[in-house]
Amino acid sequence: MVSSLKAQLRQRFVASVAETEAHDDRRRATLLVALVGGAEIGARADEVERFVEARCPDGCRIDRDLRTLADIRG
Repeated sequence: MVSSLKAQLRQRFVASVAETEAHDDRRRATLLVALVGGAEIGARADEVERFVEARCPDGCRIDRDLRTLADIRG
């Protein structure tokens, strides 16, 4: 299921996805999803959250961090 979810996120949202912890354990997997864009990025991130929540019937925890180019450049 984790591999399928990663593939769906990549395809549907043109996102970069990495499995960072508990590899292949669908109950404990940690995914990092990165999106790049302009003013619409917040709405796209909302869509990603809804998409993931809909595919996790046992529930999930989502932590979200939005960074601008200025934040990254320091």
